[in-house]
Amino acid sequence: MATSFPTGLDALTNPTSADGLNSPDHAGQHANVNDAVEALEAKVGVDSSAVVTSLDYKLATLSTSSGFVPIGAVTMYSGSTAPTNKSTVPDAPILTPVVSVSTNELVV
Repeated sequence: MATSFPTGLDALTNPTSADGLNSPDHAGQHANVNDAVEALEAKVGVDSSAVVTSLDYKLATLSTSSGFVPIGAVTMYSGSTAPTNKSTVPDAPILTPVVSVSTNELVV
């Protein structure tokens, strides 16, 4: 059986300790799982993937294509260093959200 993923989900047979190596077919079980793993790898993609359908590529380009803040652009303040005036954030880049640890508020 070829894998149905990613357009469908596979229905793999889980053999029991009482099953022989021919029921379900042992080599077929390995082939089915190998196909499914390869399909998952293709969908997820490798680090810094250039394949536009891979999840790695989509996550890497999410910040530029959808306006989300990329990882590392969030500034955390704790307790007494959190800004008291919520309309301004001292020394913070423009459009950097700030999370106040003392109040758990997102300050923009």
